[in-house]
Amino acid sequence: MSQQESTPPVTQRWLSNAQMRLALLVFEILLERNGQVAVLHLAGLERYIDQLPPDNERAEIPRGDIIALFAGVVSMFGDQGARGVFRRWGRAFAERRLNRHPALRLMRIGLRLLPAERSAKLALARLLHHIDLDRANPHAPLEDDGEYYRLMLSQCLYCHDLSHTQPNSLIAIGLIEGLLRWATGHDYDVNQDAPDTMAFKIRKRPIGPR
Repeated sequence: MSQQESTPPVTQRWLSNAQMRLALLVFEILLERNGQVAVLHLAGLERYIDQLPPDNERAEIPRGDIIALFAGVVSMFGDQGARGVFRRWGRAFAERRLNRHPALRLMRIGLRLLPAERSAKLALARLLHHIDLDRANPHAPLEDDGEYYRLMLSQCLYCHDLSHTQPNSLIAIGLIEGLLRWATGHDYDVNQDAPDTMAFKIRKRPIGPR
């Protein structure tokens, strides 16, 4: 099955100003100022140097800008180096994106009172669209497969290429890991379930104590 067949195209062509602003701020935290500026030069996005988008939800940023930003990271670090950067970016972005919503912070209090397996399942069922992983289908298919939860996404705003051999698959993995950490207080093992798909498996048992 080809990637085009297994991964439906993302129909959303614009990001909000807040989404791009947060994406840039997280890269500045991860790469420090000089690293962020270098990536912006490589991506042809010099206009964002010293001029972040405003912090509002108006959709005024072409999706191509975030794809170019990730391509700049690959140009700077190579495929292998970018994988780690993308995973850390996804974790940090998800936690900060979710933390913007007061109602979700209240929900988190309840989730952290539940057993780890149940809180993880509820977080995956209810929060994905808040980190832009599946806006087209807020209730993405989630299967209980014994030791794992299996999650099938239809869209990811930030994922240009989810091939198993490409570093961009780590963006989605990092976003899922960040969501689960934020919601439950636990770390979970998350992996792409099959190459060239938006299917992921999440081990139910968390990694280490809360």
